[in-house]
Amino acid sequence: MGKSNILFLTVDCLRYDRCGFNGYTRPTTPTLTELARSSLVFDTAVATGPYTPESVPGFHAGLHGYNSAYYSDVDWTAIPNDAETLASHFRNTGWETIATISNPQLTTERNFDTGSTAFETSAPRTSRPKSAIRRVGGIAPRAGEFCA
Repeated sequence: MGKSNILFLTVDCLRYDRCGFNGYTRPTTPTLTELARSSLVFDTAVATGPYTPESVPGFHAGLHGYNSAYYSDVDWTAIPNDAETLASHFRNTGWETIATISNPQLTTERNFDTGSTAFETSAPRTSRPKSAIRRVGGIAPRAGEFCA
């Protein structure tokens, strides 16, 4: 049997207490609830920073905001150039790593592409972003159902 696929899905500013897989009774997240039935859901995660570029390095590179967000010649950088990331760990063990980002703060200039064999960002916040899940396509069954 070949390798399984791993889909690491994060949603910025998601109200966890309004998700069906967390017991919320209104049908706010039917597709996520269905996906959660056969997934590993981390429901005790704690953000490592107060805003996205400081918080994402926590789960992406195991870094706290105080040792990851720093000012460089580019701008505020969130992940140091030599940091090992979740993507680089998987890539170094033979996995293909694809990052599809719709948050305009998570840029290559801030090293959020570190470890990804493919890195793609969507349109700026001023227009409706493309669905990250749709572009990943074959990674998750019925991936298109996540699209708005």
